[in-house]
Amino acid sequence: MQQVTDTNRDMIIEEYARATLDGMDFDSLWEFALECLIEKKDLLTNDVLQEEIQDFHPEILEALY
Repeated sequence: MQQVTDTNRDMIIEEYARATLDGMDFDSLWEFALECLIEKKDLLTNDVLQEEIQDFHPEILEALY
């Protein structure tokens, strides 16, 4: 069995991710994508989050006011 090293780490992570995605049905993939996006956006400051929303989906902020 091959060991994970600094040299092959990125390749192994990508292969693992591809194998995981290949085994998902649409609903599981949708849930996974949603969770990833929420986690990523939660790391943004309020200002950066607002700017990103204004750039791509301003209707979200307009609906809140």
